[in-house]
Amino acid sequence: MLRVSFAGVLLSTLFASPVYAQPDQMRSTEESLVGGGRTVMRMADGALVATFARAADKGRELAFASSRDNGQSWQTSTVFSADRSGVLHTAIDSNFQGSYIAFVSASGKQSVARVAYTTDPLAARPAFAVSGALMPADTAPVDGFIQASRVGWGEKADKNAETVAYGWQDAKSKSLYVGISPDGKNFPVARKVLADPHATSGPSVGIRGKYVIVSYLTTDPAIAPSDLKASGRSYQAWIESRDGGASWSKPQPLFGPTSASYPSIDVTTVRPGQPADSEQARLSGGTSGRVGGILVWETTKAGADSGIVFILSELSTSPASQQYTGVVSFRPLAPGATWTHSIAGHKLARGDVKAIEAYTAAAGRQFALPDATTRQFQYSALVDTPVRSASYVEVSKSGSARLTVATSKDTGKNFDQLRSFSAAELRTLGLRDFGPATVFKVSQCLFQDRDGQVYVDLLAYGPQGELQYARLPVGANAQAIKAAEAKAQLVVAN
Repeated sequence: MLRVSFAGVLLSTLFASPVYAQPDQMRSTEESLVGGGRTVMRMADGALVATFARAADKGRELAFASSRDNGQSWQTSTVFSADRSGVLHTAIDSNFQGSYIAFVSASGKQSVARVAYTTDPLAARPAFAVSGALMPADTAPVDGFIQASRVGWGEKADKNAETVAYGWQDAKSKSLYVGISPDGKNFPVARKVLADPHATSGPSVGIRGKYVIVSYLTTDPAIAPSDLKASGRSYQAWIESRDGGASWSKPQPLFGPTSASYPSIDVTTVRPGQPADSEQARLSGGTSGRVGGILVWETTKAGADSGIVFILSELSTSPASQQYTGVVSFRPLAPGATWTHSIAGHKLARGDVKAIEAYTAAAGRQFALPDATTRQFQYSALVDTPVRSASYVEVSKSGSARLTVATSKDTGKNFDQLRSFSAAELRTLGLRDFGPATVFKVSQCLFQDRDGQVYVDLLAYGPQGELQYARLPVGANAQAIKAAEAKAQLVVAN
């Protein structure tokens, strides 16, 4: 395998004077926030980092931003810029060695997959090294992902190295390519790990040491439920490697071979003057191919291969439905472990809108907006705690929109804490222009303040190209959860 060291292939490394700006002065392209790769990340020390493409004199350039004050102010710099270049498909992650950005630079008809790396992301003038091409010359890389393994989480030790996984899809063949850096410093060219002409997304990668997992969407009949007719919908599949990417397992459907293996959700039908009727519906209708819901998260415990992999999917009850439900799937890293699936979102209500509103208001019931479209499902976790969240947007037929955060306090088993934010509420939190067409990204790392209150960090694309930052309370207190856990353990011990 060809190894590409930053020390030997610095094609373009520019250091621009940082620009200190309020969040609404950071400008981006909308494409930067579209796709599955993460754009904003909360680091282990509490700082925020973000990446995006922005307009430049000769096209688009890759930008990096950091904030030490919870998004009140940002320091920005240019990472990559070249003649006639465009920048697409940006994604970021960090570990204790620094920050990593996967992106695609385009010049004419040629697109090049690259990784940029800095050892000091919070410096006043962060120095980035930018790799050469990390995919074959005859490919067209799109939909990039990157994730960095960490030596330990919080107070937990870890024997594994700070490896980094990155990958793209070839737009021509639809094949998936993944590269594994063994040390977070040298970056091999990505290898083709899957030749699937039915793939509809790039490879969402998760990594811990030498363990690597890839989640992706495909219309492959071998992955779709075998008892359903072909509908053109995409379904979740996954492959894994336990030897640092040297060999890979065969593709498997995340939810099993038939519709009966898919999770169910409560659906309540409400009509005027009639009792509400509830039933269970299988979420086997697939998705339209959006990649925002296939993010991967993994955690570790001290000294043992006892990590857990989490994948967030968006699923519908039928191929015709545009109302999706978030499903969080998780399993231990142990070979042969089974997946557990949890509903991460509101229950569904159908029927007369006014009757539904009266039904939900009567007892404070929480339901999805009637006949709403739902999209942009994204997953987050709070390190060293059992708190997990899924964020998504709901848009009603009338055009009203709200952003919902479903939160679990038991490591993803039950997402029973639901908070929905209207446009007016989001305005008070920093998103001045939230609406049905808003594109946003959240950090996969949740944040807790000094009082233990947990928040999710969010960047949204504004109507004038500005990035707007907000920190949304998820309705959980990490200190209270840890105290309850310690009390329960004490009771068991006694």
